[in-house]
Amino acid sequence: MHDELLGALRRIVGPANVLAGDDKASYETDWRGQVHGSALAVVRPGSVEQTRAVVQQCADRHVAIVPQGGNTGLAAGATPDASGSQVILSLRRLTAIRKVDRANMTVTVEAGCTLQGLRESLMAQGLLFPLSLGSEGTCTIGGNLATNAGGAQALRFGNARDLCLGLEFLTADGELVSELGGLRKNNTGFDLKGLIIGSEGSLGIITAATLKIEHAPASSVCAWMGLRNVDSAVALLRRCQASLGTELTSFEFMNRASLELAADAFPGMPIPFLDNKDVEQFALMQLDSQAPHETLQARIEQTLGAAMDDAELIDASISDSMQRAKSFWLIRENIVLAQASKPHVVNVDISVPISAVNRFLVLSARKIEERHGALPIVCFGHLGDGNLHFSVHTSRLHEAAVTPNIEDDLRNELYRIVLDLEGSFSAEHGIGARKTSHLRKYKAGARLRMMQRIKQALDPRNLLNPGKVVQPD
Repeated sequence: MHDELLGALRRIVGPANVLAGDDKASYETDWRGQVHGSALAVVRPGSVEQTRAVVQQCADRHVAIVPQGGNTGLAAGATPDASGSQVILSLRRLTAIRKVDRANMTVTVEAGCTLQGLRESLMAQGLLFPLSLGSEGTCTIGGNLATNAGGAQALRFGNARDLCLGLEFLTADGELVSELGGLRKNNTGFDLKGLIIGSEGSLGIITAATLKIEHAPASSVCAWMGLRNVDSAVALLRRCQASLGTELTSFEFMNRASLELAADAFPGMPIPFLDNKDVEQFALMQLDSQAPHETLQARIEQTLGAAMDDAELIDASISDSMQRAKSFWLIRENIVLAQASKPHVVNVDISVPISAVNRFLVLSARKIEERHGALPIVCFGHLGDGNLHFSVHTSRLHEAAVTPNIEDDLRNELYRIVLDLEGSFSAEHGIGARKTSHLRKYKAGARLRMMQRIKQALDPRNLLNPGKVVQPD
């Protein structure tokens, strides 16, 4: 049966676009290199029509499909299982930007277009798609929507779901559903678009989308800030929101340990205020506006000056050039790279109400010390929307051979604190294959049963990304 299927797929997309053997290895491993699978083949259609035909062929033979974009996900949501029986459907060749509608302020783009490719194309026309991610050079629009990606500008513009006005997708049987009109008001029944977005390819395969766009800002200013504690950072965020309004695009948060880690990994990189021992927390803020640069600079100086007068802020450095602003963001981005090289790190991607951020950090540090002794804690993230990337470095425990289950124990301890604070154990990375057990454990009951029934209704044979998010009821 598999030989017949592979022959049919080669006829649809061409032999060069059906990968087997070693050619498919990079598609079978997640971005971090931590989860490995084995696929029957990797199929790379070059059009929506080819994609539809591939899905229909797989459905006719009851062969499961794993949709994949740029393969930059952090929950193993695009990695096949080890059976060697699943087909990876790579959407990377679907790259067309079909339409830019300036009157409607929308762009219609295919799923395989990279986020960077879309942003650069629009920027050349004086326009902006306001989703910003560290992986934008590789991640794709389809993957961004499938995971409801967030990123650094969600404070102002929302997540990927908030930026999507229309969707084109394939069902498990290969039926094409297309509503790409870009309507801001459409109350004609269930919101299928909203259901497919964030479902990680388990309910439908996204082939194109119509997205909101903005006019590119005339000016942009960043500020790097040093603070005494988390409460001061939250107070400063509230002050900036009140005085700067919708021009506030990003408000990032980093603890001292995260920047010391980055400084060790990148010794030539200057980090403002790291040598000031009164500064325990750091923040990075970006403002974008249609106002002149001088006006924006004056507004941010006034706001931060008042914060310093009220002792919310110890010190601040305001960018005076694009190069300076980029240097601030490089510090933030290099935390991720510095941490990626470290062994034995327990990472969680959580969100809590902004009012509970300090409470989470206090309770987490206390619980970790009570159970495991003092361990390095690296924390950074998007304070503006309550999303924290919280990491515990556990090398000392591994060296002492304390317990083989230390990582699972730590995650569960942290997740319980998050849920007690009415937060989420997956803020922006999704469930994928990594967090299905946590979903069953912490979201059991009517909510989980409803999700299972939706999966059963839309994919009764469990052909779309099986083993990810939820299983059919």
